[in-house]
Amino acid sequence: MSWFNSIRRILGLKQADKTPPDTTCDKISKTSFYKSTHASPPLTGDLTQFPSTKPSAPKQQIIIGLDFGTAFTKVVIGEVRISYAVPFMSDKYENPYLLLSALKVASNGECSFGHDAQSSGQLLINLKMKLLEGSPSKEDLVNIVAFLALVLRHCRLWLMENHRLTYEGKYLDWYVNVGLPTDSYHDEALTATYRNVLTAAWALSIIPDAVTINRAHKILSCIERGEKPLDEDCVNLHDRLICAETIGLFPEFVAQVTGYVRSPLRKEDLHLIMDVGAGTIDISVFNVFKSEGENQGDFKSEEEHWFPIFAKALRPLGTYYLMRHRVEKVQKDVVYKWNFEERTPSRNEFASAVKISVEKVKEIDEKFCSTIGKTLGDLLKYSKECRYPNSICWREGIPTFLCGGGGKVDVYMGLLKRIERNRDHSRRIRLEKLPKPERLMAPYILDDGYDRLMVAYGLSFNALDIGVIIRDSEIEDVRAQEKGIDLCDRYIDKDMV
Repeated sequence: MSWFNSIRRILGLKQADKTPPDTTCDKISKTSFYKSTHASPPLTGDLTQFPSTKPSAPKQQIIIGLDFGTAFTKVVIGEVRISYAVPFMSDKYENPYLLLSALKVASNGECSFGHDAQSSGQLLINLKMKLLEGSPSKEDLVNIVAFLALVLRHCRLWLMENHRLTYEGKYLDWYVNVGLPTDSYHDEALTATYRNVLTAAWALSIIPDAVTINRAHKILSCIERGEKPLDEDCVNLHDRLICAETIGLFPEFVAQVTGYVRSPLRKEDLHLIMDVGAGTIDISVFNVFKSEGENQGDFKSEEEHWFPIFAKALRPLGTYYLMRHRVEKVQKDVVYKWNFEERTPSRNEFASAVKISVEKVKEIDEKFCSTIGKTLGDLLKYSKECRYPNSICWREGIPTFLCGGGGKVDVYMGLLKRIERNRDHSRRIRLEKLPKPERLMAPYILDDGYDRLMVAYGLSFNALDIGVIIRDSEIEDVRAQEKGIDLCDRYIDKDMV
C-alpha cells in the first residue's frame, strides 16, 4: 500500500484500519461450515453486497486470491487485517480447502462442481490443461468461465454467511487476484485471455439464476468483442461488475513467497523456487530485495518488495506426466489406473501396485528426473554466467523452495536433495521451507497442509503489497553490459527498467 496511504495522508484521510477484526462470534464448527455453504440461506451466491447495504456505507476492500490449479483450485479471501481460507468441504479429500478443478454439465446445460454427488451430467476435467498448452478452444474457455463463476459465487456466499457480523453494514469493494505460471505471465496474449475469462466469470456469477454453458458462452463472446457482458439475463446489475483494474494477474512464485518476504526468515539476494503441479513444473530464479521508501514532503512512502526474474522455465513434467511416464515404461500387460486428483504414489507404493521391484521403478524415474535435472542445470548455469555471477549464493547455496501439490512426492524431493548434497557443484542450492502464514485463518488443516494454500494466500494481499515484478526480458545479460559496472548485489532500480 506504498503510495495509497501516502495519497490518503495528503487528502487528510486516515490510513486503512489494520486492527484485526473481532471474529469471535463468527466461529462455527466444521459441521456448520458444511451446512452453511450448502443450505438455502436468505443470502445467495450472486450477491456482492448484503441486502441492507447502502452505497454510502464505509468501504471494505475484499480480495479473492484465486489459485486455479490443474488438479485442484484453492481460494483465500483477504483484507488488510486477515485472510480466510475458503472451505469447499468435499468429503473425498482430507484437506477441505481443495476443490477438484472439474465441472459437471447437465443435459440442459446447467453447471455444478465436479465433486457434487447430488448432480448428474457430463464430467469435464483437465479444464486448465489446454490453457497451459496454449491451445484452448472457445469451448474450453467457456467451460473455465462456468467453473470459475461457480467458485466466485461459493466464495462470496461463504464470506457473507460465515462472517456476517464482521462485514455487514460495509460496502464490499471486491478485487480478484489470480496466479499464472511465470512463463504465462510473460505471454501477453495468454494474460489477455485470462483477463477475459475472469471478467466473464464474474459477470456470469452475479446473474441471479443457474450458471449455464449457454450463458457462459454468450457473456464470454461479449467480453471478447469489448462489449458489456450484460443482457436480458442480468439487467440493472452494472454496479456489481468488476473492471479490468480490479483483476490482478501475478506470477505464482511471487504469491508463493509473499509470506516469506514478510517474515523474519526473509533473505535478500538470489532464490530459486520449483512449483510442482499436476500438469507442470514451474521453475523461477529470482532476486528478492526491498526498495527504500522515497521522501515525499513531510513523510516517507512505505518500502516495496521487488522481484527481478533472472531465469524461468515451465515444463510438462508435473505428477500427471510422471505417472504417465511410469505406466508407459512398465510391462505391457500391467494395468494401472491413476487419476491426477489422487495422491501420487511413492516409488515403493507404485512398485507394489504393479508388481515390479523398487529398483526398476527408480530406473524408470531416473529418465524422467534427468529431464528435470537438465532444466534446473540450464537455468542455474545461465543465471550464474549471464545474470548474476557475483552473488554470494553461488558459494553458500541458493535458498530453494519446493512447492505445490507434487512437492512432497519422493521423485521431486529426492532430486533436489541429491543436488543439494553435491557440495562441490559450482551451482549449489540450499533447500528451505516456506514459513506458515501468520494471518491465515484455516482451522481445519494440518501443519503440513499449509503449502497447498500458499499461492492463494499470497494472492489475497492487495496488489500494491504483493510487490513489483520485473520480467526477465527487462533485464540485460551481464555480458551485454559495459565493463566496470559493480555487480556485487545486482540491484535493479525502477529507473533501470
